[in-house]
Amino acid sequence: MTMELGKRIEHCMTISMEKSKYHKEDVVQALREANWIDENGRTRITELQATFAKYFKGAFPETRLNFIVGDEHLIRTNLTALTSLNKDVHPEICILLRWFAENVSYIAAPRTMASNDVQRRPDRPTPLTDAVVAALAEHRTLKATAAALNIQQAVLSAFCDFHEIVVAATNRKLKENLTDVAKDYLEKMTPKEIADKYDVSLSQAYRWRKATTNQPLPSKTALADQVNADLVSWERAKNMNPTFSTQQLRRLLPNEYTRLQRNDKNRFDKIKPDVTCVSVADARIPPQEVLKPLKTALLATKNSNETPTETAKRHSKYYLLKRIGVPAYALNKCEKDGLVSSLTQTQVQFVLSRILQELELNPPSPTALEQAAAEGPSEELTAKRLALARERFNRSPESYAKKLGLRSSSIRKVLK
Repeated sequence: MTMELGKRIEHCMTISMEKSKYHKEDVVQALREANWIDENGRTRITELQATFAKYFKGAFPETRLNFIVGDEHLIRTNLTALTSLNKDVHPEICILLRWFAENVSYIAAPRTMASNDVQRRPDRPTPLTDAVVAALAEHRTLKATAAALNIQQAVLSAFCDFHEIVVAATNRKLKENLTDVAKDYLEKMTPKEIADKYDVSLSQAYRWRKATTNQPLPSKTALADQVNADLVSWERAKNMNPTFSTQQLRRLLPNEYTRLQRNDKNRFDKIKPDVTCVSVADARIPPQEVLKPLKTALLATKNSNETPTETAKRHSKYYLLKRIGVPAYALNKCEKDGLVSSLTQTQVQFVLSRILQELELNPPSPTALEQAAAEGPSEELTAKRLALARERFNRSPESYAKKLGLRSSSIRKVLK
């Protein structure tokens, strides 16, 4: 085969490419004629690579050629590139494929039919029509009848449909029976007795009871009785605890509260107590042994800055807490509940107190304030004092603010 390959390579070298039979299109046509590419253009890659490798196995002494014709992955890659328009194939591969197609054609293996000797599961015997009718009359349902006859339920259903056998698990003559059923229920017969009398299921007996007497189902009757009992229990607990709110009674009767809220909310809302639940924290009042020292400390703190010779200090929340030594939440709670009076000063109140204090320490004349006090009430006195302070401030704002130990902007807001 080495000599034959050499001749084919020499033929390609001495002739033009257009006249050569080893171009990609020519190789594809040869494979198509050899039936390696079917009518739909599908390449039989699996069979072709196996037959190609077997055909050239050990044909060449050169290792490179043996690798080209023996590696299945390389053969599959070359066959894919052969039918692609954008990929090239090595000339030796084209020569080998053309050579292979001229000598070997694809022949499909004949299809083998399944052997007739295969053992199959024996068919189950088909029951006769009379046997099926008798079994249905005895067992009443398709499921029970199929189990008794040892056949599938689907097969029995198809058999009944084919032979027009009526399958009725219960008595379907409702129009004829309902009149009698209604009379029986009026005679206080139970659903169990009705089911035994008419040979129906207990569920069907309950359906008849609902259709003939309009009586609710036992579950609904039991629920209604339970709701009435819960209403009585809730009323009793409400009377025994007149100061309890709804949430407090709910903690006593959680199950009753849930059932009433879900099943009879209208009546339940009418009997709920009007008492509002009072928080324990809101109802807690400090004892007098604690309030009395607190009031004394607040009054002493207030009077500590009323000495005329001392500079007034602002009664801020921080200053009061630091002086009396109580937690912030305790003082806030007592002020909120009105147990102690609030002594906290705002910024405007503090600045006004400093201005008035400065006027008392440095009056414009010995009798100026006495004359102002004698002329009118305290409101007019305060207005005249502020007028005097405004006059001093306008004369020299910075020196006046420095004397009071305040900012000039804070004083201007009060005296404007």
